[in-house]
Parts: sequence; C-alpha cells; structure tokens
Amino acid sequence: IRNRFLCQMAQLGVESWRIDCLPLESATISHLAMYDRVDIALDTFPYGGTTTTCEAVHMGVPVVTLSGSCHAQNVGKSLMTTIGLKECVASDENEYVRIASTLASDVQRISEIRTTLRRDMLRSPLCDAEGFTRALEDIYRNLWQRWCDDKAREDDESDDDDDEEEDLDSAVENSKGNDDDCCSADENTRSGSQSNRSKDDSNNDTDEVWNQTESAESGDVTSKLIDTLEI
Repeated sequence: IRNRFLCQMAQLGVESWRIDCLPLESATISHLAMYDRVDIALDTFPYGGTTTTCEAVHMGVPVVTLSGSCHAQNVGKSLMTTIGLKECVASDENEYVRIASTLASDVQRISEIRTTLRRDMLRSPLCDAEGFTRALEDIYRNLWQRWCDDKAREDDESDDDDDEEEDLDSAVENSKGNDDDCCSADENTRSGSQSNRSKDDSNNDTDEVWNQTESAESGDVTSKLIDTLEI
C-alpha cells in the first residue's frame, strides 16, 4: 500500500522524500501527539472524515474540506462551519486546492488558528452537550406534536364520514317510510274504491229486488182488477 501510494504521488509530481507514511499508533495519547507534526489536514472526498476531523481540530490543526451532495460528503463542512472555520470549506475541487495552497503559504494565519482552535471548538455548539440535548428534545416534541395533529385531523375526518353515513342512512329510512305511507295510502284508496263498489253493487241489487217486487205486486193488482170487472 505504501509503495503504491508513493508511486501515485510521484506521477503527480510529488517526490517520495516529501511524504511520511507513519504506522498506526497503539495508544491514543501517542496517536494525538502526531498532530504536532501537522500544519494542515486535508479531508478526504467523496467520503469525508468525522473522528479524524474532530481529532485534528482538537489538536489545533485546521482541516480543509470539500462539500458535496449528501451527508457523507458534508460532515467536514458541518464540523468546520460549527466551530467557526467556514473559510476552510470548499465548494469544488479547484477551490479546495486554492484554500489549501493559500493557507499553507500563510504561516501567520496557521499560527493564529492553532492558538485558539481547541478553545473555539470547546466553546462551539459542537461541544455543547446540554444545548444539543435541548435542541434534540425540541425536535422530538415537534415531531410528536405533528403526529398528534395529524391523528386529530384523521379522527375528525373519520367522524365526518360517520356523520355523512348516518345522514345517508336516515335519508334512506325516511324515503322508505314515505314509500310505506304511499303504499298505505294506495291500499286505503283501493279499499275505499272496493267498498264503494260493494255499496253500489248492494244498492243496485236492492233496487232490482225492489223493482221486481213492485212489478209482481202491480201484476197481482191488475189481475185482481180484471177478475172483479169480469173483463
């Protein structure tokens, strides 16, 4: 890996004597002490650093980082902006090179940054555990409130749908009742008509019987009258 890396750097015009490849340190103290040999840290991309960036800043080493289009590419941007070193955040590769080369040639600026960087980090929101927790709780509270509001709206809509169904059922029942009334009225009408027809038939029968009786009685009287007069 070391030889491949040195060869790649040589192809880019960087001599191997300018590069130090150091082994992994087993202890955290000795690992952090190596940052005393570093003036500027160059963040990797497209996948940026997180722990290594915080370690560098904690040891007073500014980190030049390149912002991207997703979380993995913007961790360095978030960290450096939060501690007040937005000047180390590049938006493209050309700006990345410009920031690094400009800062490397400004020894005074590097010295100023190293003097206050750890203090700035500890005083920044990055290390404000209490403030971070309050902000996180606010987010949880807002999410919960949003869920409750959405649930309440769903319940209201459900109640409205139930009311509409009840109104529709009531309308159907009323319509059915009106139909029953109409049927009853029709039955009464038909019953009345049949009753009237029965009465008319009964009256007609009575008149016919009366006429027949009257005719018979009239015949008897005539017959008796003829017999009396001996016609």
